[in-house]
Amino acid sequence: MKLDRRSLLGLLGAGAATPAVAQAADGGQVAFLHGVASGDPDHHSAVFWTRVTPADPSAGEIPVVLEVAKDAEFTDMVRRTADLTARAERDFTVKHDLHGRGLEPGHEYFYRFIARGVTSPVGRVRTLPLGATPQVNLAVVSCQLYPGGLFNAYEAISQLDRLDAVVHLGDYIYEYGAAPNDYGMNTGAPLGRSPLPPHEIVSLADYRTRHAQYKTDPDLQAAHARAAFICVWDDHEVAND
Repeated sequence: MKLDRRSLLGLLGAGAATPAVAQAADGGQVAFLHGVASGDPDHHSAVFWTRVTPADPSAGEIPVVLEVAKDAEFTDMVRRTADLTARAERDFTVKHDLHGRGLEPGHEYFYRFIARGVTSPVGRVRTLPLGATPQVNLAVVSCQLYPGGLFNAYEAISQLDRLDAVVHLGDYIYEYGAAPNDYGMNTGAPLGRSPLPPHEIVSLADYRTRHAQYKTDPDLQAAHARAAFICVWDDHEVAND
């Protein structure tokens, strides 16, 4: 997904998300328009994700730092990974598997990313417990069609006091276009939630644009920030049936 400076500021003004955005000292503006996410936790680690949106799509490589702490204020830091990079060929996304034994089993941690002096929203992740555990709290979701309605269920998930993980059973995105008779547009058009790009997605650029659009939804961002997702593939991640 490519954005020029005008498009970036337009997204901010439209309230598509509540991103961290600032003008860096070197003049290179960046933002975290798509939130943060974690996934596939195990006893000592998890996978961490974000996307850095540069005002200049020809920005080249952007150094990114991942911080993980025991508290939301990041005063008790447990891991700091400073050698990550957001690159244009990866659509400026960062995906990092936190290796090693830096995290303890069955504990909740807070994490954030930093790029060019800009700090992302804060996410939470809980590692898996070792051995038998008396309680497991999971949220189970599936089939999220962007034009099909608002993602208020994700807002409810984000407000849960205790949540170990979100299990997503597939159809994280749908590949349909935005023509009047395309699936979901009977609700998508009145809601102003037409899919991008407006045609059925087939190329890598199409899929990146569609995935990025889903990630601008504030309720989905909030759920991703609340807990790790454990995802299962289904057909609409690629094509119907």
